[in-house]
Amino acid sequence: TQLSTSTSQATKQVFSSTEKTELPVQENLARKLAAHIKDLLANKTPIYDVKTQNYRPLEPRDIMILFEKRCELFDALIRNLKQQRIPINGTDRIKLTNSLVVKDLLSLIKFCLFPHNDLCLAEILKSPIGNYDDEDLFKLAHYRKAQSLWQVLPEGMLKEELRLYQKWARTYPPYEFLTRVLARPLAYQTMQKPSTLLQQFYTKLGVEIVDIVEAFLDEALRQQNNDVLGLRQFAENIENTDIDIKRIVNVDEPMHNVVHLMTIHGAKGLESPFIILPQTNTKTNIHKHEKVFPFLANTDKKNNTPPIEKNTPDNVKGYALAVDKLHFGTNELRAQAQEALERESLRLLYVALSRAESRLLICAHEKRNTINPKSWYMRLKTAMQDMQACPIITPCGEGLALGSLGAQALDNTHTDTPQTQPLAMPEWVWQTFTPSLPQQSKRTAPSQLEKLTTQTPYPITLSPQNPSHISALQRGNIMHKLLEIAPDFPPAHRNTLLDTHLQRALTQEGLTDICQDDKQALINTLITVLDTPDFSPLWQKESRAEVVLGGRFHNMPAHLHLKGSIDRLCFHNDEVWVIDYKSDQYPPDYISQAPQKYIWQMAAYHNMAQTIYPNKVIKAGLLWLAIPQLMWLEEQHLQINWEEIS
Repeated sequence: TQLSTSTSQATKQVFSSTEKTELPVQENLARKLAAHIKDLLANKTPIYDVKTQNYRPLEPRDIMILFEKRCELFDALIRNLKQQRIPINGTDRIKLTNSLVVKDLLSLIKFCLFPHNDLCLAEILKSPIGNYDDEDLFKLAHYRKAQSLWQVLPEGMLKEELRLYQKWARTYPPYEFLTRVLARPLAYQTMQKPSTLLQQFYTKLGVEIVDIVEAFLDEALRQQNNDVLGLRQFAENIENTDIDIKRIVNVDEPMHNVVHLMTIHGAKGLESPFIILPQTNTKTNIHKHEKVFPFLANTDKKNNTPPIEKNTPDNVKGYALAVDKLHFGTNELRAQAQEALERESLRLLYVALSRAESRLLICAHEKRNTINPKSWYMRLKTAMQDMQACPIITPCGEGLALGSLGAQALDNTHTDTPQTQPLAMPEWVWQTFTPSLPQQSKRTAPSQLEKLTTQTPYPITLSPQNPSHISALQRGNIMHKLLEIAPDFPPAHRNTLLDTHLQRALTQEGLTDICQDDKQALINTLITVLDTPDFSPLWQKESRAEVVLGGRFHNMPAHLHLKGSIDRLCFHNDEVWVIDYKSDQYPPDYISQAPQKYIWQMAAYHNMAQTIYPNKVIKAGLLWLAIPQLMWLEEQHLQINWEEIS
């Protein structure tokens, strides 16, 4: 453990080309800490790995910098780490609408809907879509007189690309529009192999925006599934909703070999070989202009008034702060609230200290030339002095070190400072405690219930009508895609449309060399399924394709949550038919001979549908496309033995 302070005396003047400027203490500490981290990484400083129980060179992923809250030092440290070319993960939490990539995409949406919105078009031209600089934009906008920016934009590949985006905005819902725009190569770029817009965003803003882009697309898909099909409504919803993105830290991933900066709250549950606490000279005092009163168990929440009776420890639920004009609050209550805040501050300090596996660095900068006596820094300094820590020289001045490797960690001058001896720890330190935790929640699809058992998976076999060049999985995907749209084809043009969409589906599956006989075999199978009289209710207007069901039903284990997609949901008289297509198995003679995983899948769908439609008769069936034949589940198949499923 090392401890150092950046003081106003240690804040030296730095020279620019013309004059001397004095650094703020936050900037000074950030600069020296970033330089120190760079030296540690460049010198391959040994760090003890608790997993391998051996020493290895320090890597960026080993370092986690924790803050009590975001402040000027947080931003200064990010800036200086980037200047030192140290890879970092950025902030652990970000507001979606504060991201430049989201702002640019929202501007693109609004421009496509309203082409004469000059501000949105200007933002697009400055973004990676247009790559205009300030001078280019000024030349375009300054002399346009009464014309809009869109009217004076020169004809060319960029304008044609924007026209294509406008066409897509009129055609596609939010998710499809955004994915097409991001994945399309920017052909108007002057390069041999044009990159996509998403790659351009990565180049300009860094790969750390990948979480933001994924979250933005997830939100587009979520709203689209909730019937938000218009881009205008989607853009308004995004701008009027505060969506926070929390980055998931996985230091074991090779692609995440970066220094992590986050708040202590965000680091709960994480550990790292090297923890740095740069913000330890903070106050926990209640502001002098605020009044304090307790919320008791019987507080009148409607009128937000405190009770009259004296509070007891069992009765107090928390403390609130009120402005000056509310004249309740006493010195006694203020003292109680101050004590509660200090306890919470110490609890947070414990969380921060316990994140370190091998090494801990504690830093602080002075405020008004002083260190708060009740700050974390002074508490830790006192504790280390009591533990006979050694004095060392740090980049910021004098400090303390504790531990067998601590004395040389920050000593860049390689002085002959004696090393401290490890303390003899009491036996209870090495005792482990394993609490009994509730079973972890599991989310799975009804079709995957078999994977939760110890049974041997049902072997996949090719259907007798399966063309030799198409795998079982590919054939199933193709049949599912075509049966989703084929029932809506006009009868007079059905064969032509089937052939067109079949060719498109084959291309999407990477099957470009399928012979005409194999194609015709697939089309014949589809036509037979569509023309079978017993299946006609499935293709009526009241039926639905790819219906998503999720949730729980009676007798399910408490830790399990199901979500899946029904191939066809049909409303026929007083019945609801739940149908799943099967195209990659030899059809059995009877439903009782069907694979157990299919029985469980359809039983789960049946029970979820029964929960949604309690007054309907639910029928669950398997439609074997190769015959074709529809087999209904019988009553004994609808009960799932959850003891067989973990």
